[in-house]
Amino acid sequence: MMANYKFEGGASVALPELTLGDRGHAVGMVQVMLCARGYYIPEETAGVFDRNTEEAVCAFQKDSGMTITGTVTDGTWAWLILMD
Repeated sequence: MMANYKFEGGASVALPELTLGDRGHAVGMVQVMLCARGYYIPEETAGVFDRNTEEAVCAFQKDSGMTITGTVTDGTWAWLILMD
């Protein structure tokens, strides 16, 4: 499943749903955004959606008032992208 995010000016990007076991650049992007917001993810797990990443996603979802799933869906992507 893909989440579509439309940027100001009309540019649109498809963002993948991410969950435990996923790997790749999108996972790394989520990890960087979570770390920038103070959620700890060990550097050696970069690009791997492991238990540490899942716990950080759950904590972020809880702190943001979202339903806690541990999965990065369109709602979680939106909060990560839009929050300063």
